[in-house]
Amino acid sequence: MSNKTEKANEKLSFAECYSTGIGMVIGAGIITMTGVCIGFTGSGVFIAYLLAGVAVLLANGPLLLTAAVLPRTSGNYVYASMLNRKLGGVYACIIFLTDVTIGYMGISFANYLESLVPINKTVTALVVVTIFFVANLFGGKSVARVQTLLNIVLVLAWGSFLVLGLPQVNPANFSHENLFPNGAEGIKDSVTMLVFAMGGGLWLTNSGGRVKKPHKTILLGNLAITGSAMLLFSLIAVVAAGVLPLSETAGQPLTVVARQIYPGNTYLFFVVGGALIALATTINACFLNTANALVRSSEEGWFPGYLGRLNRYGVPYILLSLLFVITIAPIIFGIDTTLFSRMTTGLTYLTKIVPNVACIAVLRKYPQIWKDSKLHMSTPVLTVFLLVCYGTLGWIVYENMKTYPPVLLAVVVAVLGITILFITFREKEQIRIKAERNISDDDIRF
Repeated sequence: MSNKTEKANEKLSFAECYSTGIGMVIGAGIITMTGVCIGFTGSGVFIAYLLAGVAVLLANGPLLLTAAVLPRTSGNYVYASMLNRKLGGVYACIIFLTDVTIGYMGISFANYLESLVPINKTVTALVVVTIFFVANLFGGKSVARVQTLLNIVLVLAWGSFLVLGLPQVNPANFSHENLFPNGAEGIKDSVTMLVFAMGGGLWLTNSGGRVKKPHKTILLGNLAITGSAMLLFSLIAVVAAGVLPLSETAGQPLTVVARQIYPGNTYLFFVVGGALIALATTINACFLNTANALVRSSEEGWFPGYLGRLNRYGVPYILLSLLFVITIAPIIFGIDTTLFSRMTTGLTYLTKIVPNVACIAVLRKYPQIWKDSKLHMSTPVLTVFLLVCYGTLGWIVYENMKTYPPVLLAVVVAVLGITILFITFREKEQIRIKAERNISDDDIRF
């Protein structure tokens, strides 16, 4: 076996998958969103985090089932293609577009760092994004190693927040009148806001051919990542809502609480380890997720051939480089990414539907593989499971997008329309390339 093939075929262990997923799920969002959700649910925010974790598992249950039964690299694309060839192409294009918000994370990193030391924010954001882009060019092993090192600091920061904060929690903050002051509506608003911050383990559904023992690792890894996040975030929420009066923490970042519980200026360790490192690990993992998501669609010709070339580590380096260029554009030109971020979030909500619905097509197409799976269930049980999951997913998508202004909805529809036109135009070439490379629609390689 050539050195190039060996590098491209390196498999990630369960521990490496867990480390990468934890780094993805623990983002700076918890620092900002927790305070917002305190405004919705009062001190009951810790329960909202637990419910959000359950909701994300239910909403993506069919996808997790499919990925565990038929694990594949670029799994979401593969499953979407089994449902419909064009849907697979549309899914690949949208995933490419939605991850350009990596640049926004770089800007957020620079904003946090500027609150500590004087820096050039543009240069800092560019440097951070570039470092992790380069690291991802060396494949999943490189990403996992970087992620593990960063996670050590991340765990120390959040661990110190809990160790110092939990003893200072005031039980009176969790009295009946402070729990869920806005009732069911407040809980709903919090859960729908938090649910997509809990999906870090879902990157594994695109990595079936890149991990060891994928039939076990994908499902158990996701459960471990999401379960850990539920426990950690709910404990953090207890501190966030329990140390200071709710009137002082509602709508505020966690740094307000950190200033209270850390002695002197040691709270800066939390800002660095909790916020900056959280952003760094998310940027790092997002690049990896995009690379894994695009490998198969690139190989099958939805993008021009030269864009889909793989380097010695099995990374579609030209596509990833194009993503990098688009990512740094708002940083260089100082573009306000708020509207763009909301647009890509809306597209992400919609595209999550496709690989989840594709579960039905996959199980029907490969009945023997499904029958032989340890996860096999009877048709009535599977039907109930899918109905519950699809109902949860539909509710989440509706609740998140119902607040979109008409202009933003129009933009989302326009982007989807343009993407469909591109895929329709590209389809004949994609069919030709698949035939030329002897890739059949029934090909279920890793």
